[in-house]
Amino acid sequence: MPTRVKHTAKRMPRQDARPAPVAMPRLHYENPPIRERVLEVHVIPGPTSLQTAKEALTLRWPDYASVEQISAGTVEFELKLAENMVQTRQQSEARFRFWRKDKKRLYQVSRELFVANDLLPEPGWDDLLPMFKKGYVDFLEVLQPRSVVKAVLRYLNRVGLPAGVTVQDLFTIFPKLPGDRQLEKAPFHMVVDMGDKGSGPSLLNLAFAGSEDNPEYALDLAVESRQTLGTPEAVFKWAVGAHDRMTDLFESSITPKARQLFKERS
Repeated sequence: MPTRVKHTAKRMPRQDARPAPVAMPRLHYENPPIRERVLEVHVIPGPTSLQTAKEALTLRWPDYASVEQISAGTVEFELKLAENMVQTRQQSEARFRFWRKDKKRLYQVSRELFVANDLLPEPGWDDLLPMFKKGYVDFLEVLQPRSVVKAVLRYLNRVGLPAGVTVQDLFTIFPKLPGDRQLEKAPFHMVVDMGDKGSGPSLLNLAFAGSEDNPEYALDLAVESRQTLGTPEAVFKWAVGAHDRMTDLFESSITPKARQLFKERS
């Protein structure tokens, strides 16, 4: 089994990566690598009980009628492919998941958290934002949180490595591994602090997430709010700016070869 390599870099400016000549929205790819988009808001809880909230939100979200509960204290198992290990994680609070019938979109709700998940590669952001706005306004009216702590936008991507293509052909940022390693198949996990460009701190995670026979790479991005988000309008404005920043991060992290792989539209 090859030795694991973990590389963590901090405060790496964007200009260290090869920037894309033109930043293109993800909707311009016929074969985007997105597995999931996540928009979450962390709050200080208000007076409403979670069970009361569940009943009220079920009436407000008829298209998300499949409801499941994650109980407080539940242990979840997370498979970390990049590190070839299984990690346990304690769920600290009860949470409800409201699934759409096709299991491609869902809301997650606890007294301290609201999340909108989109598991569809297309059509993307233009549908996720209205979904988020509707769900977040309902969450505020029902649970009445006292204040917002932070908001986070995450994009989870999985990029397969075609035959004859090296990982350096696809990504502009890649860790330096020992010369005797097969770089395109070496397990590693790299975290890069991409700085704060107005929407808040940004992180890029690049990791090996496949096998020797099926090399695949995780390119996960996150933008977190740093400013006060006291109103729904402030949250929505931040979300739009965070998405613009996310697109910029993604485009600066991939090469023209990757754009060909994702079938960039003209």
